[in-house]
Amino acid sequence: MIKKFLSLITILLSGLIAFINLREFYIIKMLEETENYPFGGEGPVPYYYKSSELYSKVVLVWGIIFLTILILGIITTIKDQNRIIRNLFIINLLLIGLNIIQAFL
Repeated sequence: MIKKFLSLITILLSGLIAFINLREFYIIKMLEETENYPFGGEGPVPYYYKSSELYSKVVLVWGIIFLTILILGIITTIKDQNRIIRNLFIINLLLIGLNIIQAFL
């Protein structure tokens, strides 16, 4: 039961965060819709708001990282590998924490 819960949480969290980051990349880099973003580094914004180019790179990297966790989570759930699922859950939470912390740097 715990394994299924950890699998579900890992897959949902990593999938949601991967989707959000990859969607941001698509909006900024592909569609070039930057008018709603405070680029230029003015005001209380994270360092990666210095330019749309830097922002798109940062969200792409985070999107790929969480997409990798999502894929690994699905594979380990299908293969029923309890130890790996637990480790992915912990890694996922640590990465979410790092994602939040790096926004304040």
